[in-house]
Amino acid sequence: MINLDSLLADSQAEHIRQVQSSELVTVQRYLSSIGGLRVDSYKPADYINVVQDPQARKRLAQLRSGGHWLREETGRWDKLEREHRVCLRCYSGDVDDAAHMLFSCTALMHVRSQHEALLTGEPDLDAFYSKPAREVAAYVLACFNACQELEDEEAGEEEEVMA
Repeated sequence: MINLDSLLADSQAEHIRQVQSSELVTVQRYLSSIGGLRVDSYKPADYINVVQDPQARKRLAQLRSGGHWLREETGRWDKLEREHRVCLRCYSGDVDDAAHMLFSCTALMHVRSQHEALLTGEPDLDAFYSKPAREVAAYVLACFNACQELEDEEAGEEEEVMA
């Protein structure tokens, strides 16, 4: 029987060894450009190993990498200019990006109220992502689920109108 956790850990370790031993200028430039990382100190973000819930880890990874469910990303697929990728949950006119969803979307206030301790201080993505990974991932997953519920409700209303 194949142990997937062990296989994944081995694969990650091999990837890190390859990056750390890389003399490729492209890899070194990339790591430097995303936050001053050096090849010899490269390692995966802590949340990769800390967050046990696969759905929470997936949603957090999507949000951090920019490959997510928000209109900032999905509008790009439709070739919308960024300023036209507005939030369709709260109709504020704000671009539907990670910062908007996490800190200011009024349609998600009920989710935010359940995670107030995590949302202290100025709304800043870097500071937010540096907070305890399990809590951050749980909040991101709750936001994702609420977004999906709102989308489902809207789709159901559209079906009723069409019927």
